[in-house]
Amino acid sequence: MEVLKKVFQNQIPKGDFYIKLYNSEDESLTVQLYDFNYFVFVTFKRYKAIRMIEEGMLLMNYIYSAPEFEKYKQDDFVNTIYEIIGGTYVKYLDEINNNNLRTNEMHAYIFVTMNYVTEIVTDTIPHFEVINR
Repeated sequence: MEVLKKVFQNQIPKGDFYIKLYNSEDESLTVQLYDFNYFVFVTFKRYKAIRMIEEGMLLMNYIYSAPEFEKYKQDDFVNTIYEIIGGTYVKYLDEINNNNLRTNEMHAYIFVTMNYVTEIVTDTIPHFEVINR
């Protein structure tokens, strides 16, 4: 069963964020979160996969574990970023890679924003930068 865990608490200020992604040839990924008060840049040195789902579709259809989402939906997903423990997406990626993904080194992070729910599978810890607007 998938479990959502709050991670990197207080790294992202409370806000009604939208999301943009920037990837590059060097395997890095930058997540830009923005609202009327902040720009937040979350950079991953490497990532293995990204899955983006329109926020309304996700919350209506519970693609992830319904009890886990309900738990954080009550506080409007104030943490913005969570880690998925026991996630099916990492297992799926491992299967299509002939079980060569080194799943014990992978982290699945999920960003819940106003426009998308974005899951990032990586073997690195992200770096956070917050800029006041």
